[in-house]
Amino acid sequence: MGASTICTVTAYSVRLVAARYPLGRLGLPQGVAGAVALLASADASWITGQTVVCDGGVALSGRAG
Repeated sequence: MGASTICTVTAYSVRLVAARYPLGRLGLPQGVAGAVALLASADASWITGQTVVCDGGVALSGRAG
């Protein structure tokens, strides 16, 4: 899509997309911020070399794609 493409997001389209996620809702920045805050804190000093997946459960449900 080019920069001039206009995309209309309706409440209905948001519900359709959200229904595909195991949590039944779209992710928000606040959902990822909690994981980032933990990893940046001293509480995570022993967490090394990990991949933290913040995808609303998609990877575990097999619904990816």
